[in-house]
Amino acid sequence: MRPVDALDRARSLAPVLRERAFAAEQARRISDETVAELKDAGMFRILQPARFGGYELDPQVFLEAAMIIAAACGSTGWVYSVVGVHNWQLGLMSEQAQEDVWGADQDVLICSSYTPRGNVEIVDGGYRLSGRWSFSSGCDHAQWAILGGVATDDAGNVRRLCFLVPRSDYVIDDVWRVIGLRGTGSNDVVVTDAFVPEHRTHDYRSGSVTSDSPIYRLPFGPVFTFGIAAPLLGAAQGALDDHIAWTAERVRITRGTRVAEEPFSQARVAEAAGELDGARLQLKRDLDEMLRMGRAAGMPESYAAQAATSVPAYLSSFSHDQMTAWLNKQVMLAFTSMMLMAEVLGYDTAPMEGFEQGKVCETLRLPMSYWVVALLGIGHAQGSDKFDGGRFDITHTVFAEEFGKPYR
Repeated sequence: MRPVDALDRARSLAPVLRERAFAAEQARRISDETVAELKDAGMFRILQPARFGGYELDPQVFLEAAMIIAAACGSTGWVYSVVGVHNWQLGLMSEQAQEDVWGADQDVLICSSYTPRGNVEIVDGGYRLSGRWSFSSGCDHAQWAILGGVATDDAGNVRRLCFLVPRSDYVIDDVWRVIGLRGTGSNDVVVTDAFVPEHRTHDYRSGSVTSDSPIYRLPFGPVFTFGIAAPLLGAAQGALDDHIAWTAERVRITRGTRVAEEPFSQARVAEAAGELDGARLQLKRDLDEMLRMGRAAGMPESYAAQAATSVPAYLSSFSHDQMTAWLNKQVMLAFTSMMLMAEVLGYDTAPMEGFEQGKVCETLRLPMSYWVVALLGIGHAQGSDKFDGGRFDITHTVFAEEFGKPYR
């Protein structure tokens, strides 16, 4: 599939996804029909290894598709991006792990929860896994889950790993009752004493044994976190488009003037559009630079070493989760510009509704890291533990190790 074909397919799905957006919010999950149509369009195969039916397109194509989908339905765009990036991560894992997942069905999907909240026991041939993992977006549609954990041996050596677990080894606890992004179905995954063989683990390192594509030389951190930023940018663009359409014919009763022709209105729309354009360009530039190094590097290790020293514009000044937080901040600034322009917005469309709830993040002055944005309306899932800073630790640690720089 050519990049242009992938994006055309995403655009062709947008109208029906927009029609289903409200139903997804009410159901607290996107529909099976939507997931089937995304599969039929090949959207989940954009980053999937060619050996298992994928297209191995550049991440920019995947992220642009996520933005297009999220502009129509924020929850669908979020689930598509978060679940779709796992096909890229599985391409970094062992050949046997890829065969386990895609050997019989190349359309199988994977959900995730990377925070190491479970218990890991090292045993012969692998690990024993137990615990509860939260915020597993789209888990109802997945047959496998990637779960984060920390394994400590008798000598005290610590390994931070992902564990690939089949659907038969975990249950889904329906706890996702929140304000924003209700349709993502980000429920808890519960595992009880499941055996995970060594070949179904991943230590977040780049490199593929089944493909020579440079996309598998990219580090896990930015690829995954930009996959979080993309649907937020798309949903914000959808909110801006809705706002422009809503104000196009609106006339102020007090003055009889068209809102769209007022300088204040035009300035706010321009500010919002500029914030979003700036965030999109930053994301694209970073990925272009990473891909350039990925194509030039003979081995993933040489790429990682180069990345740690040669891109001061976005590696020396920021860690990748800090950059993602900046992108998310730009999204919120754009939305704020729209909200300042309207006295009372009667929106009931999914993009604007979700971002209206997202203002709670700014009000509470919470850090705009991707797990915070994942909740948008904050108000953690019912039945889950309290929202705590420990959910950020594994991501920060992984980024620091990957680029050889301290997070703070």
